[in-house]
Amino acid sequence: MDHPGNSIETVVWVGAGALGLLYAARLIRSGVRVHLLLRSDFDTVARQGIHVRSVDGDFHVPPTAFVPHRTPETLPPADLVVISTKTTANAEQPTILAATMRIGTRLLTLQNGFGNEAFLAQAFPHARIYGGTAFVSVHRVAPAVADHQHSGRIAIGRYTHPNLPPALTIAPLTAPPPASPSASLTAPPVASPRYLLPALPPDPSLDTSDDPNRDCDTEELAAFLRRTGFEVDVLRSLLTGRWEKQLWNVPFNGLGAALNLDTEQLLATRAGEILIRVVMAEVAAVAAQEGVVLSDALIDGKIAFTRKMGAYRTSMHLDRLAGRKMEVSAIVGTVYQKSIKFQIDTPHLRVLEIVLRAIDAQN
Repeated sequence: MDHPGNSIETVVWVGAGALGLLYAARLIRSGVRVHLLLRSDFDTVARQGIHVRSVDGDFHVPPTAFVPHRTPETLPPADLVVISTKTTANAEQPTILAATMRIGTRLLTLQNGFGNEAFLAQAFPHARIYGGTAFVSVHRVAPAVADHQHSGRIAIGRYTHPNLPPALTIAPLTAPPPASPSASLTAPPVASPRYLLPALPPDPSLDTSDDPNRDCDTEELAAFLRRTGFEVDVLRSLLTGRWEKQLWNVPFNGLGAALNLDTEQLLATRAGEILIRVVMAEVAAVAAQEGVVLSDALIDGKIAFTRKMGAYRTSMHLDRLAGRKMEVSAIVGTVYQKSIKFQIDTPHLRVLEIVLRAIDAQN
């Protein structure tokens, strides 16, 4: 039987953390031959395969169903490379991927924050670069064991190199948005000059394109990724997709790590929800300067979605508890630096970044 995305035969997956284990295992289960690059867990995975505990049903993929690799030098040339490592390891990616990349290879990053696609495009100018965001609640509870608790939707978009003209440029906001229907839970609007200053143009590399071949290519990749059994959406704007993920990541990853609280604890009190909403409002104020509207309804939806996740510890929270370096720059730092560029007052983001960097210095 033919499957969508049949031009993708050889898949290399870099990063066997919680997200990598879950999505790679589901691709393997669908019959895709995946080459999985591992680090510390190589011996366990090569011996036992991958175990997934999931709300959708537990399953196991045996080690004979995929090809584990201890070092990147043994990776084959790939049709698709997926990166799900932490951004703290990005400096190593050109060396890691050198053996597997070829002209025309699709390269999909499912990492947090801004700038990952541009970094990869600079290192591999002949690759087809995609960015993606995963909306999933999953933990790596032991070597080769992923615990999938909620959701799994992926949204992907094609990265357009900066020398290509954007097909769509959205004008910045010129008036404040309407008041939130849940104003009783929110602090006063963030005082900033965002409606007075002209917005800088958004990064054209993350904007949309009317190139039909490009759209078909992205749709083909999305169809292939749907073999995981999860919903996969194609983004009209990768920039918007990144901002919508940051709207969740900055408050829940950032505050969860800074305060040592899971998502349920963050939302358990009125004060906690107010703090989450204030940080989200600051993220939305910065996004507006890049032509992206993050509405009050979207904020309400993100909070409602998070309540369904239960007591979830974010990746930054887990990194703090384990004494590992956190993705401070990718998740909080990039947004705060953009606020400085746009001359927007974001006092909560500023304090959050300072606190996280102080904690990270101890790791």
